[in-house]
Amino acid sequence: MNPKDLEKSESHMEKIRPYFKDKKVIIFRSDRGDTKELYLNQTLKGVTPKSIDIIDETDFSGNIHGMKYHFIQTLINPLAQMIGIKKTVDFAYWGRMKHGNDREKTIRQIWKDKDTTKTMIGGMPSGVQRVSPWIKDWKELYPKLVTARCTLCFNWLDQTATTSRYPEALSVGMIPFVWQNYDENNTYNIDNWQRIADYDMLKNKMMQLRNQSTFETKLKQYRDNYKQKLLSKEEYFKLFSDKMNLLLDIHN
Repeated sequence: MNPKDLEKSESHMEKIRPYFKDKKVIIFRSDRGDTKELYLNQTLKGVTPKSIDIIDETDFSGNIHGMKYHFIQTLINPLAQMIGIKKTVDFAYWGRMKHGNDREKTIRQIWKDKDTTKTMIGGMPSGVQRVSPWIKDWKELYPKLVTARCTLCFNWLDQTATTSRYPEALSVGMIPFVWQNYDENNTYNIDNWQRIADYDMLKNKMMQLRNQSTFETKLKQYRDNYKQKLLSKEEYFKLFSDKMNLLLDIHN
């Protein structure tokens, strides 16, 4: 983490920590690094809350980030949807880089390969040229990604977890490949063809996706697979409300 960002974050925490004393704390988690121990020993250090509970992203079928699938669909231009969007980029990656796994090495391999085209956005390893720093606003991010055919999803710390990039990619209209045993419980309904063991396998499949018929068939198949797990917006709302109410009642 950038030291300046850490200092800014810590200055905010110094002001609000006292308000957590003897309070019920519910962590809405979207990162395996967010543990009860982290909050007790670091985030809320020196303060004793009444209780700490976690609502995890994977407590929702299709991940809570299925809400992003619904949201991104609202950004699609109806005319573009009718006539189709020309896919001119082999690979896109967006987000922040986490170290200590195969992600950084693989992203470098992808970038160095002169045979493929790519769009890199966000925190990239040194030497990897990006088209933009991280973009939070999906209205700005979407147009930069929509021409890409595929991306690659990695997990961090926990291979049973999932990430938002998977439903985001499907909603944008690209194939989400997954690294090795990503989502090993297969909560996303991932097809074996999407699983990547190494960069050579990824490149081979990127080349196959240059065939428009292959790309369209795979995209439809994987969207249909995911929709078997995806909740409606109303179902997400109800499930989240039920979980919040249950945790609030438990500690009364």
